Amino acid sequence: MKLTLKEHFVLGRQKDCPAFAIDTPDEFATADDIVRVFTRIDPANNTTDYSQAPPIIAYDIASGIRALTPQAEAFVNEMNDRITPPGMVSEVLTYLRDNLPGEDRGAGQKGGIVVFFGYHHCLESPDKAFVIQATRNLFPAFKGTRRTFIALGPLLSLPADLQGEMLRHTVEYPTRAECEAIVRSLVKTANEDAAAKQDMKYVAPTDSTIERASQACVGLKSPAVVEQAVALSLGSRFGGLSVERLNDIRISEINSQQWFSVMNSGRTFGKDYCGYDAAVDHTLALLESDRANITLVVRLEEAADALRGSQGSGASDGGVKADIHQALLNFMEDNQTLGCWATGEPGSGKSLLAECAANHIGVIGIAFDINACLGSLMGDSGRNFRQALRTLKALAGDGTILFIATSNDINVSPQLKSRFGEGIFYFPTPTDEDTRALWVLYRRQYQIPEDDPTPPVKNWTGREIRNACRKAYNMRWPLVKAAQYIVPVSVEGKADMEARMKMAHERLLSAVTPGVYRMPSTVAQVPANSGSRRALEVD
Repeated sequence: MKLTLKEHFVLGRQKDCPAFAIDTPDEFATADDIVRVFTRIDPANNTTDYSQAPPIIAYDIASGIRALTPQAEAFVNEMNDRITPPGMVSEVLTYLRDNLPGEDRGAGQKGGIVVFFGYHHCLESPDKAFVIQATRNLFPAFKGTRRTFIALGPLLSLPADLQGEMLRHTVEYPTRAECEAIVRSLVKTANEDAAAKQDMKYVAPTDSTIERASQACVGLKSPAVVEQAVALSLGSRFGGLSVERLNDIRISEINSQQWFSVMNSGRTFGKDYCGYDAAVDHTLALLESDRANITLVVRLEEAADALRGSQGSGASDGGVKADIHQALLNFMEDNQTLGCWATGEPGSGKSLLAECAANHIGVIGIAFDINACLGSLMGDSGRNFRQALRTLKALAGDGTILFIATSNDINVSPQLKSRFGEGIFYFPTPTDEDTRALWVLYRRQYQIPEDDPTPPVKNWTGREIRNACRKAYNMRWPLVKAAQYIVPVSVEGKADMEARMKMAHERLLSAVTPGVYRMPSTVAQVPANSGSRRALEVD
């Protein structure tokens, strides 16, 4: 049985456990939850009763010690007089070991609690040996005194010295049901306030709006953040409850993580994608399956480059990429994610495939730059990556994640390839038929006049065709002149292209026609559009 934070913490205190290590996406919200275990809120007077609370102290390496309950204020003032804030961590922990008030039942005093924010930073500092030893010294001293040390962090990797000594707890992101409970509670209050004020601009949200709003809150990192987001999207100025504003808040929250970028250009298969029917048809069948239940599409940017170091000993990067590689393997297996890989020629539409896939079923699509997780400090990279995976799991809710990896080659481990069981597709340069459709698409998009002739180009990718049309539009040039300033990958990287084709030959699936890819000299003639679910013509 999985215990809530309150249940786990209360049980640990009852059993006189001296220390907790809590993984949490929102340290401040978790600290508030710990304080609320000992407080009572009077909604009638909007007051908080701290009379049953112990001395609860917050500590972080930037601002030092501060009181979280009135019972801790005298101790904090005395401590700050003796130790210049924020003080050395080992010095602070030693002082707390010797001076933090313990339980005194005769005086009605409860054992004190230390909440250490950002504990993971100290485990990666040059002084970590002192921090670890000072932390270990707390345990025998706190035992029997009902004093508690709580380490907070996004993902705490405890050293062997502390493993088994601290109770572990993970604070999960709010579930969809929890988000809906918060939405309905705030809507109920807003409805009552609007009725009392006879606010004619306010329209009570329907159940459908509440359900969509609840879904828009999935992935926000704590109930407090969900409550704030809903409060900022609810009221007469929004005509009721604005789901659009909630989605904007969630997108901003996701984009604030440097390794994530929400794909929200609105491009779709129907109006923005040409060619590669085999890959598109396969993707559509997967997206539209009622059994797959895909609720999140994640594009792994340049995945082969980000994970290439995992194949060797890892000496060149200290084993960082090997660690990330293994974390991804475990995550995909443990969560039974779906995955396909788009590899091939630059500019052939591999990245666009993922964006159109998300928009096709109306779910959020995220571009995940694994390289952005790589930190400069030891331990940062693995923690960043695991935190990113945890966020993705939360965003998917009760559904399934579809990973679409993109790369120009696929020189990665067999173990990683096996996780992309929905198919590894090779994207060559477009066929002649697809090239004609791409010229139609981008000529229309960039308002190229009908009497401006299309250049007689060969083996151009969709990106190169787009760039020529864009240059012609911006420079007011004829298309033929604009094309003279484009150097296609088939010319610039001819040797690399031939190497990719040989690598893909009879090893990877063809993105153009069903089955494995074969180089042009050995490809069988396939009737145009045979079995295709989607015409190439652009509406």
